[in-house]
Parts: sequence; structure tokens; C-alpha cells
Amino acid sequence: MNTCFVVVGFLLTVLLSPADVYAKKSTILNFLPAILGHPMPKPDADALHVSPTGSGTACSMSAPCSLTTARDLIRSLNSTQGMSANISVYLRGGAYKLNTTFELSAVDSGTNGHTVYYKAYPGETPVISGGTTVTGWALYDTNQGIYRTRIGAGINFRQVYVNGERAIRARGADNPGGYSRNAAGFTDIDPLMQGWNNIEDIEIVGFNEWRSFRCPVAGISGTSMSLQDPCWSNSSGTYQPDSGFDHVTWIENSYELLDEQREWYLDRNSGYLYYKPAPDENPDQEEFIYPRVQTLVSVHGTAETPVGNISFSGITFAHTTWLTPSGPNGYADLQAGFHFIGTDGTLEKTPAAVHVTHGSSITFSGNTFIHLGGTGLTIAENSTDIHIIGNRFEDISSSGIQFGDISPDALSTHSIISNNVIVGVGREYHDGVGIFAGYVKSMTIEHNELRDLPYSGISVGWGWGTDSSAGSNSIQANWIENYMHTLHDGGGVYTLSPQPNSEISYNYMCRQPNSQSAVYADEGTSGYRIHDNVISHTGDAWLFIHNGDNNTATDNFTDNGHFVNQGMGNVIGNTEVVQAGNWPTAALTIMQNAGVSVGYQGSGQPSFCRPGATILFVEDDADPEKSWSRSGYDAALFPLGKRYDIWDTGSGNLEPDLAVLRRYQTIIWSMGYADIGTAYLTAAGESALESRLDTAGDATLLFSSHMYHAWPVASPLMTDYLGINSMGGYTATQNITGIGLLAGFGNTSLDPPVSRGDNTYTLTPGSAATILHMNGLPVGTTRNGSSYRATYLAFPPAAMESVLERTELIDQILSW
Repeated sequence: MNTCFVVVGFLLTVLLSPADVYAKKSTILNFLPAILGHPMPKPDADALHVSPTGSGTACSMSAPCSLTTARDLIRSLNSTQGMSANISVYLRGGAYKLNTTFELSAVDSGTNGHTVYYKAYPGETPVISGGTTVTGWALYDTNQGIYRTRIGAGINFRQVYVNGERAIRARGADNPGGYSRNAAGFTDIDPLMQGWNNIEDIEIVGFNEWRSFRCPVAGISGTSMSLQDPCWSNSSGTYQPDSGFDHVTWIENSYELLDEQREWYLDRNSGYLYYKPAPDENPDQEEFIYPRVQTLVSVHGTAETPVGNISFSGITFAHTTWLTPSGPNGYADLQAGFHFIGTDGTLEKTPAAVHVTHGSSITFSGNTFIHLGGTGLTIAENSTDIHIIGNRFEDISSSGIQFGDISPDALSTHSIISNNVIVGVGREYHDGVGIFAGYVKSMTIEHNELRDLPYSGISVGWGWGTDSSAGSNSIQANWIENYMHTLHDGGGVYTLSPQPNSEISYNYMCRQPNSQSAVYADEGTSGYRIHDNVISHTGDAWLFIHNGDNNTATDNFTDNGHFVNQGMGNVIGNTEVVQAGNWPTAALTIMQNAGVSVGYQGSGQPSFCRPGATILFVEDDADPEKSWSRSGYDAALFPLGKRYDIWDTGSGNLEPDLAVLRRYQTIIWSMGYADIGTAYLTAAGESALESRLDTAGDATLLFSSHMYHAWPVASPLMTDYLGINSMGGYTATQNITGIGLLAGFGNTSLDPPVSRGDNTYTLTPGSAATILHMNGLPVGTTRNGSSYRATYLAFPPAAMESVLERTELIDQILSW
């Protein structure tokens, strides 16, 4: 593989829009030898050449043929005499627009110990695409700025890409009010919905812990809505381990919801596609692509005649669809891309753009999987010796890589997933993971970079405690960042069932806002050595062993010392808990070496959790539910790009001293939901914080607590720095008494501290102390001192259901 080609191709993918990439990449790459001082490798003299417009059977440099013709020539050769050397099929640059799946079977394997290589011609970028370009836009609704174009009745798709970016399918607001579940669906809905067009195309989306449901509407009568079966029964009935689909997260796919920029709606009955552009967009001048093919490449063998000795490199796989969720089956999720179909509890995996079954000695290297409506790459059914190395997976509706199956009879073995970049997966089916591996043995998952994941990063195993037939699996040196940002009950590395002689080591996991833990050894996990990992900015815990036995977790580094051990024979020890970003050299080395290796191109994005932040977050919450404090602030600070270090007081009195506090310009001190008996600082802690605020340097303090204002003994920190006096004792109605500019307010009601509704916040700072209102309800104070600005919130920000409002409030406070 030519490393330079892969690196530059990737950089262009990052820096340019896909439309620009397709138009400009080949031109720029032609100058690569001069830039780097290295000659471009020459194609094999006896190679086959194909192009998007190829024809005939010469398959030569001057007369390239089609992709299927080259395949058939190799197939014919194998049927008569077999291969006497490796065969390279060079794909010239351009878009290979497929109407059907390109299929390879056992008769297309490399023979006599040789390999068939399907690879990009040096300096060019072939794109195997299942997409169709849309043109012919005309202004349809002048008042709303909505355009439309006719594509033909009966055509259906679930994604639209505008200038290489996924546009938004028309949808409503998050967590709409009402919508109580009943036997057939939901009631207490907006009665206006019964007048909407194409009711059976409307899709209801719901999240519950680790699952992401999508069911189409069956009918609407008044304020009641029924959802189509079997989706509704599979999402809310006996196949779910709990209540299942019990909450409406948003409503999608109706013209009546087309109200935001870059949203689209397809009326498949009339054949019109509608789009509301951004102010700087002219639909006639933009590139619109919708997908029409489910699987681009199928490499399918059988148990008797596996397919093998095939390699793919330097190819972009783009624009696939998957229409099952648009029908009665919907998307009745169980976990990690596996969902129920039919009425008998059948589990099915999400289909992939490239699918391999019964494969052996197959390699994917330096490819790009992008803009896909299902999964990126699936390897299944007793496949072995598969190498997935140095690829990029981006903007994918479900999982990036699915490896193996959920039946012990379909064990895949002796394979490696290494040096891949996986970003922005789970875009539509939010339970999708970066890398899923089911029943696998002797699997190595190493040096991958995984980012922007709504659920778990790497998931290995199946079976919920039963004998999984898996084992000897290694998960090491991966960099997993900003994961679990949408769903709950997962982890950076998540495992299921016994996997003897396996290990999780030298990984760097950063920023997990939701439950459960960075390393989550779930139901029946056993046989794992968990060592030398660095875990930063997690919510609940760094480690959660749930009903698992005989695992060891030693020599790990974390800024969250909380862990859960629910099992027997587990050994957890020598965990170094790091305060305020003071990572030791050994931890920094693990951070540096995690992710893609030298010679491969990573995402180029810096880590949010690396040392060097200007904000110190003091987690002083005595409540064991750590996520209340951490997730509440993290969800606000991360989208603002404000990096922070963590000081965990350990639910006790391990508070930072003045030397630590002086390192930071901004200090966020959170007591979360601590009760009246623990909602206070030690005298030393208060003195250190007061001294820091008195130090010249324009410090900012944000202090939050559910109970601190109710502590019966007033302290200088309360009165002189936060602008509050304590009340005598705690009652159901909490009050604060203002001082300074607040003196005229008298007792201020804080019952309840925060309303879980749609709230508007107004921050009115003053030269001394001012009150902070929320919908007219006073909920905090601000004080502008000579060397500091302090804000007190009489509630934990995690109590605010709206992440957007939480972000806006904290941004306003920190920007004061």
C-alpha cells in the first residue's frame, strides 16, 4: 500500500467538501511526487484497468473495461487454469454509479496462493457509489423559502447529501410535551397531526437507555396515535427487557415539520423532494445526491466454498440506502445495530455497504466508507484471517464495522482491525457502535481512532452471560473520544459474556458524558485483563463490572476513582487517580501512543482531554451518581470548546489547595445533589478558594449546589463572595436572603430549585451582588468583585433537561 497516497487522500477528504474532493483530488495528487520527492508507484504491467465509462474486453491502460468485465475475465481464467501470479485490477478515478450490487463469490477468489487486488490507480480516486444526482429545483413556497423538484412517484430513500454533507430529514423539536404511551402507540398528542399529509410515512423516534427506536405511524384519531406493527409490538412488547419504546424523542418525516434550514422531505406518493436551503444556498447550484443501492459490494462464500485471497485498497464506498425502517418493521432496536423483524422475535443485523460472508484472507486497506445509510463494513459467518487496516469510516447511519455474528455456530477468528479512523457513525440508528465484534476469537482491535459516537466505541461479545465461544481477544492502544453522547448504558469498550485470555490495555478513553463507564464489562464478562488504560472525563465511573467474574483491572490511570464491582473473583487494584490533569509520564505515553500508528493518518483533531486546560472542574458531589455533576457541565462545556481538568474530591474532603487553584483562571465548583449534611466545604477549602478569588488576575467562579445556601451557618464564602446569607435549617421551601444589591429582595423562594420544563434564563450581573432569575423564579446570585466574578446556582445544571439552554446559561456565565 502506498502510504503517501492514503495520507494525502485522507487530508483532502478532511479539508475539502466531498464535491470538491471528487473534482480536485486527482489533479492535486498528480503533483504529489514533486511535493514529497518520491516517485509515484507504477501500475503492474500486466494489470487490468477499469473506469466508470469502460467498455470492451481489452481492460488495458488505453482501453479500460468495466468493473464487471474485469471480474469476469478473472473468473474465466480461474475456471480454466487458475492464477500463476497476483492480479491487480486498477480502478481509474471517477464515480462508478451502481444500480445493482457488485458481487464476488468463491469463483472470484485468488487461486494457487495468489491474490486478486482491486485498488485505486495511483494518484486517482475511484468512488463506488449507489447515489443519484438531483437537479431541477424550483421555488415552491415563497413565504417559507422551500424549494422542490420532481424525482418520480414510488422512489424512496432516507438520506440526502448536499455538497457532501448529510442534510436533515424534516423533524420536530426534541422531547415534545404530551405523548403518553398506550397499548397501540401514544395518546395526548397534538390534535393538528391528524390533518397532516401522508400520515403513514410519519416516523416516531424514541430513545430508551441503550436503544434507539423508529416506528412509522399507522393512524391518528384526535389525540391518539397508533404505530405500525410489527415495529410497535417488537419495540414495546415481550422482546424488550423493559418498557422499551416508552418516550417520544422527536417526530420525523412530514412536510409539516419542514421548518428549519437544510431540512428536506420526500413525498414518495407525489414524487416531489422538498428542501429548505440556508440563506447562502441556491439549490440549483448545489450538489444533491440521494442513495438507491443498499449494498455496493458483496463478497459471499459458503461454508463449503469460502471466498478468499481478495484485497481492496484506495477505494471510496459512498451513498447507500436501507429501506426496512420505512416499512412496518420500522427499527425495533435491541442493541448495537441488531433489531427485531417479523412477529417471531427474529434478530437481524443492519446491512452494510460492503458485506463479506465466509471469507478468508481478505484485506481492506486505505479505503473510505462515507455517506452510508446502514453499516459501513460487515464481516460475517465463520470468516477468518480478515485484515481491516488504515481505512476511514465517516457519516454512517449505523455502525462503522460489524465483525462476526450473534450465534456461537458462526465464529469468526484470527483477524485484525487496525489503524482505522471511525468518526460520526450512528447518525440515524443511534445504537450503532464504532466497531462491533460478536462471537469472535483471536481478534485484535488495535490503534484505531474513534470519535463522535452516540453509543459505545468498541463492543465485543454477545450472549448476556452464556457461553460465547469467544476468547483470546485483544483491544489495545485505541483512542476513543466523545462517545456515549446520546444514549446510555454503554462504554468506550463494552464487553459481554465469557472471553477467556482476553485483554483491554493501553487504550485512551476521553469524554463519556452518559452512563455507564469507560470500560463496561457487562453481563457475564469474564477472563479479561484490563490494564494500563488512561480514562478521562467520564460520567458515572471508569470501570463497571456487571455480573462478571474472574477479571483483573490493575495499573490503570483515571481522573474518576469511582468503579463498580458486581461479581466474584474480580481483582481491582493499583488504580492511579489523577487530579487536575497531572498525568504521570506513564499515562502521557499511553495517550501519545494510542490511536493510529506512525505511517497512518489520523483525524488530525486534538484531544479535548489532554493537559493544558484553563478551567478546573471541582467535582465535590457526595452523591454516588457522579454523572449528575460531570455530565451536566460536560454537555455545556464541550460544545463551547472549553477544555477543563477535573479535581475529584472523592465524595469527601480532598479539596484542591491554593497552589492548584492558582493554575486556573476559571473554577467550576459543583456540589451537585449533596444533601444538607454534606453540602459544605471544609474551612481549608473555603480559605483556599477565597484566597484564589482575592488574587489579581480576573478570576471567574461558578459555584453550584442543591443545598449549600441552606447550610445553617453562614460563611465568608457565602456572604462576601457569593452574595448570599444562609437560612436557619432546611425546609421544603428553600430561601436565600440577598445582601448588597439583593438586600431589597428579602427572602427569595427557591421551591423548586429548577423546573424541568422549557425555561428561559436571564443573567443580570451588577457591581456587587445580583439575583439570577429563571422565568421570574430567583435561582441564584452573581457578584462582581474587584478581582473576580462569582456566580452561585442553587441547583445542579444537570437538572436542566434542555442541553441547549444549559449550554447557553453556562456560556453566558463564563463569558461575563
